[in-house]
Amino acid sequence: MRKTFQFLLVRHGESIWNKENKFTGWTDIPLTKNGKQQAEHMGEILLQNKIKPHCIFTSNLIRGLHTSQIIKSRLNNDFEIYESWRLNEKSYGDCEGICRDDLIAWTSKDYVSELRRSFFMLPPKLENDQKHNLSDYQLKTCKHYYAHNLQNGETKEMVLHRLLPYWYEQIIPKVKDHMCPLIVTHKHTARVLIKYLTQMPLKEFDNLEFPNSQIHHIKLNSEFFVEDRENDIKILE
Repeated sequence: MRKTFQFLLVRHGESIWNKENKFTGWTDIPLTKNGKQQAEHMGEILLQNKIKPHCIFTSNLIRGLHTSQIIKSRLNNDFEIYESWRLNEKSYGDCEGICRDDLIAWTSKDYVSELRRSFFMLPPKLENDQKHNLSDYQLKTCKHYYAHNLQNGETKEMVLHRLLPYWYEQIIPKVKDHMCPLIVTHKHTARVLIKYLTQMPLKEFDNLEFPNSQIHHIKLNSEFFVEDRENDIKILE
C-alpha cells in the first residue's frame, strides 16, 4: 500500500500592490481588506474539508505572515508558525513598486509578459527617475534583499535554489513524520516549487498560474515528488 506524504500550499491573500498592479517582490506590503477576507475564507475551506495543518511555514513578509495568522485564528488550533526569507517572493530589483503598465510603456507588453513567466529572465535595470523610492521602513524590511546582493532581482531559477535548502531541511522532516504542514508563500515561490516537485517542462511552467488564496493539497511519493500530477494535486473548494 502506498504511503501518503502530503502538504498544503497557498499563496497569501491579496496585497495592496497586487490590487494596484505593481511589482511587489521583497517589499513589505500589507493585505487589502479583500486579502484579509481571502485568508478567512482559506481557513473556512480547511475546516470544511476537515483538514487541519500541524504547522505553518511562511515567508517573513507581512502579507504572508498576516495570512498565516488569520488562517491559524480561524482554525482555532495551537500550532507553530515558522517564518523564513527563503519562502519570500521573487525579488524584482529596480521594478519593485513600479506599475506593470508603466513597465509595458517603457519596454513592451511581450517583454513584461516574458519577465513574469520566464524561469531564467532577470528583471531589468531602471533609470533613477523610473525607480520607486522605498521608505526607510521598507528598506529595513528588505534587509535580506540587500544582504544577499539581490539589487538586480532574481530569476525564478534563483528562487528555487534559495528555496530548496529550506524545503529539505525544515519542511520535509515534518512531511516524513506524516504531518500535513501548510506553506503560505507567494506566486512565483509556489510556482517554482510545483515545477520542481512535478518535474514540469519549461513550456508548461511558463503558463502555470497560482492565484491568491487558492489552496493546493499535494500528495508526494516515497521520494517526496509528485507522481501523478492530475490526481496528486487537488485544489480545495
